[in-house]
Amino acid sequence: MTDGIIHSFQQRRQLESDLAALATTRTEAELTRSALAIVRDYPVNMVLGALGKQLGVAGSQLRGGLGQIYARLPASEAAPALRAVLADRTRTPQERTTAALLMERYLNEAVSPALLSDLAGVDDVAFQSLLEGVEEGRR
Repeated sequence: MTDGIIHSFQQRRQLESDLAALATTRTEAELTRSALAIVRDYPVNMVLGALGKQLGVAGSQLRGGLGQIYARLPASEAAPALRAVLADRTRTPQERTTAALLMERYLNEAVSPALLSDLAGVDDVAFQSLLEGVEEGRR
């Protein structure tokens, strides 16, 4: 029993490390390979739990990697997980907006305007994303 808990903890830590590494990939091909490895190497429920914790992290590269992972997970599990973030008013505007963007772009799922109607600061999230893109383009 204890060995299973330790293994699960170590696996979660490695998954968190692999997700963070998405932000350091240099090419689209490298990002895609990393996303595929995560989907292949970890249980879906563990990946979904870890992805949900990353939705508020800044960085367009990381968000793109998260989107690629969501796109490769079963839609029957990925879409409800993102929809739950959208509906959770305790989540930050950035987390909720990121969830909406990932649903639309990577899962081709329409987002109900009712889920976004109460968001404040959505323009701030879009502006931050634009600034990140400009900064990444300079590198």
